[in-house]
Amino acid sequence: MASNSNQDPSIRRVFLTKQELVVRSGLSAATIQRYKDSRRIPFFQPGGKGRRVLFPLNAIEAAQRELTTEPSSPPHSEGPADTAGRNPPKLPGPRPHWQTSPQTKMR
Repeated sequence: MASNSNQDPSIRRVFLTKQELVVRSGLSAATIQRYKDSRRIPFFQPGGKGRRVLFPLNAIEAAQRELTTEPSSPPHSEGPADTAGRNPPKLPGPRPHWQTSPQTKMR
């Protein structure tokens, strides 16, 4: 069997482990994991699900390119500036207990 020390130096490494990507990118391991889980950065699992995860050398650059080329969402019709002096839109579902009045609880 060939050991790692006998590898040809002309073979270029094209994948990084998560820890190597943390060091190279300056991002935290949690951020890398979150990007991987949301599929914002490319990754490869050669052993299948539950095995080691490898990232291409340009994983962060690819994620940045993807984020900058995505069409921006249209501005929201109601935001913090728009709701000044008005009631915010009501969300569906029951009101929290701390917002219900004592008269409502007695009924």
